Amino acid sequence: MFFNIEYDTGVALAGYVVADGVNGSVDLVLRANGEDIYEFTATEMREALVHAGRHSTGACGFYISDQHVYGLHAIQELEIRKRDDDMLIYRRHLPEFVHKKILRLETQMIPQWRLDRYFEDKFQYYMNNIENFGRETTTQFFLLNGVNSQYISGRILFRNYAHYIEDKFECIALIQDPFEELAERIFVFHQLKSASLPHLAAREGTSFAPAIEFVENIRLNDEKSVIMSFKSIPDDVAAILSDPLVRQLTTATPGEAIARNGTAAALDVLSSFSIVGLRDSSETYLEACAELINVNYSELPPVPKFSQVKQLANILRLSKQASYLIEKDRELYQLVASAFKKAERL
Repeated sequence: MFFNIEYDTGVALAGYVVADGVNGSVDLVLRANGEDIYEFTATEMREALVHAGRHSTGACGFYISDQHVYGLHAIQELEIRKRDDDMLIYRRHLPEFVHKKILRLETQMIPQWRLDRYFEDKFQYYMNNIENFGRETTTQFFLLNGVNSQYISGRILFRNYAHYIEDKFECIALIQDPFEELAERIFVFHQLKSASLPHLAAREGTSFAPAIEFVENIRLNDEKSVIMSFKSIPDDVAAILSDPLVRQLTTATPGEAIARNGTAAALDVLSSFSIVGLRDSSETYLEACAELINVNYSELPPVPKFSQVKQLANILRLSKQASYLIEKDRELYQLVASAFKKAERL
């Protein structure tokens, strides 16, 4: 699916929403001050989208004016959302919105939901967990017309969208000790059999299936069980667990091999970010976020800490096999941590 707003003059607004599969029409709702006031379907013709091969009939546009909604021009808190899943399509600009485009690159398996939710009402356009959408929709988040106040977050493969991000978005990321990141992923996979984790898309659950099956019978609080399991880790599981941060920053597909210069390439990507924080120094990270977005630091929710993750990470440090799996991530983390220490001494 992809979508865009063509204009909003106050007394009228127009745009289009193309459903997945390049045919059919999408049902939408106009929301004013938090209340749904007008339901409609995007069926206006957009011939240009037919010629571009983006829609089979072109019946995917919409136009709303004062004739459809009395007093449209006077509605300040106005949104257009998809009717079925409440996805935000458009939000009318307000003077108090932050005039920045922010991408928070999620690098961890458990997202910073609370931080994302804090920023939801401070930007004209907001979307989190963008990795749960298809490639076309995710790309569209970076290409919205006339939107200069935007906050999006997700665990995407950065290389696939770098062209759209460069010089347009300010990127922020929080990274953690690679052993703790590995431990966090193992905990998440361990829970997937018994709990639904909404931030993981169905396709991710499928691609993670070998790792989910591998960790299912590991006793995570048992040092011997963990170390022995990693001694016989299957190749397909090792590929899923290996160097997730360097892979996220430098590869275009989940199964792609990391290049020899992968660590240097990942460091180069991080050097272009406005903020790179360490989870062990999360207060410094939050202070930088507050300064960048011009909000009160004391209002930001703290980054959660998981004692069980740290305990499992300490066990994983004893495993040569686990250490080898995250060799490039460990190298990258040490380079970033060293840069932090040098900055602190200045």
